[in-house]
Amino acid sequence: MRPAELAVVCLAVGDAYGDEYIERLQVMLQRHCPVPFTLHCYSDRPRTVPQAVNLVLPEDWRRYERPGMRQTTKKLRLFGKALLPSPEFLYLDLTLVIRQDMGSLLDFAFGAPQDLVIIDDWHNPGYNSSVMRIRTGALSIVEEAFLAGEQYPQQVPGDQDFLHACLQAKGLADRVALFPEGQIISFKRAAKLNRNEPAKAEAMLKQATIVKFHGDPKPHEVLGSLWDNLRMRLRRSGRFGLRDMQPHWRLEANEPSWLERRRDLPAGGGIRPIGQAEYRLRSLRYRLLNSVLRLRHIVSTSRFYGLRFRAIAGDRHACLIAQAGATEAPITMALLGLVPGLPGSVMLDIGANLGWYSCVFSRAMPELRIHAFEPDPVMHGLLRDNLALNELTGIVPVQAAVSNRQGSATLYQDSTPNRGESSLLPVGEQASDVIVTAPTLVLDSYLAEAGLDDEPIRFIRLDVEGQGYEALRGAPQALRRCHCLLMEYSPQSLTRSGDDGQGLLQLLVDAGLKPNVIDQFGIRPTSVDKLLSASRQVNMVWTR
Repeated sequence: MRPAELAVVCLAVGDAYGDEYIERLQVMLQRHCPVPFTLHCYSDRPRTVPQAVNLVLPEDWRRYERPGMRQTTKKLRLFGKALLPSPEFLYLDLTLVIRQDMGSLLDFAFGAPQDLVIIDDWHNPGYNSSVMRIRTGALSIVEEAFLAGEQYPQQVPGDQDFLHACLQAKGLADRVALFPEGQIISFKRAAKLNRNEPAKAEAMLKQATIVKFHGDPKPHEVLGSLWDNLRMRLRRSGRFGLRDMQPHWRLEANEPSWLERRRDLPAGGGIRPIGQAEYRLRSLRYRLLNSVLRLRHIVSTSRFYGLRFRAIAGDRHACLIAQAGATEAPITMALLGLVPGLPGSVMLDIGANLGWYSCVFSRAMPELRIHAFEPDPVMHGLLRDNLALNELTGIVPVQAAVSNRQGSATLYQDSTPNRGESSLLPVGEQASDVIVTAPTLVLDSYLAEAGLDDEPIRFIRLDVEGQGYEALRGAPQALRRCHCLLMEYSPQSLTRSGDDGQGLLQLLVDAGLKPNVIDQFGIRPTSVDKLLSASRQVNMVWTR
């Protein structure tokens, strides 16, 4: 039986495969995993990975090396007792392609009673460890045997032969199940079959959930750019699987989110997908405006209600809206399915940036009276531009930071083009960060002066880069009238601000709100204890 929430583990050790491979695995899981998941990447060095990936950096990798054996022996740490708090997890190599819904694979893997589900190797007697379902710590004897220096006869000295020989020697082979034949296939084997029996090879590919690349060729040599796979294209079998697997392996941001594929579009339409051809044209336009003409600002039309946005060229939001037609699309979609049915007609957009949420929600729910707070003078100017560009008159832009005291504060502007990182905390250690003075206000006092102190608040969006607790300490009355609150929970930002997160979460609980997490799978309940134990940033939605 598939888990309600899936823990996925990958290893990124050495220089063989770049950070892009980690991102590709995350994106393929987003496309094809039918349950909420977290990808935990264990690496020997810092990596640039998507925000949703939990990067783990153990310092003891050398313990898992042995002279005369392949570097793959580092996989044996997966069998340790303390790898993950999850009772069981799915391990995936980076060099594979997930090409269809993983439901049947997960049903088998997590329904099997054995402690390990693994692939029957395609070439040699034994196991292939590219995909495994491991019950955490149940076979820790494997890790212990390796670390103790135990030796076993191995045809190919590495993790696979050691694992197979160790379990055989200790009489534990009955605690292992094999994935059904054809569910996970070898690209090399299928491409070889394609030379003489193309119909059979094509049928094998169509049946497979996962295609594993091992040895040569590498995935990017088959599925990458024309230059990457030129050598393969010149070979007789070089184009095998290209058209089938390339859409799954690509990183293009126009891929419909899980939410969009499985739910009706909210608000009676007005939101459209962007096809591959349009995405390429939009990307070409963005590169022309940004890299060739070097414009300072770019105006792009979004796929949400046809809204147009002016943004700083090179900014993350500018790139996403220009190419994919949206920024934070899955979260926006989920909220558009929730917020319209809530009481109240007031929305507060705190840390509004260029106004994405204010503009989208104003167009979707014209009855909303929106107050958008943005202290950064540059971003506040863009916010005003976008309100005018879309002729939205129900939004009040306020150039101030929300805090627990009235007055002024130092605002640290990110010196990179991503001005969404501006904060009342230092952005980083760069000497080039720009420092300006921004006015601050107390939310409860502001609402009282605006005559909204008795009004129910339908929705608050809070994105203030680690200063959420300070902002909400000045808004106890507003929180009691609020029906939905979206904000980030980031252990790293809280540490920078000197908070352990407990005060923030208790403030929300005392206001009568209940915690949920929101991601590409939609909105689902969580608990304060789970949030306090989070090791990475999560997006929270608090509701009544």
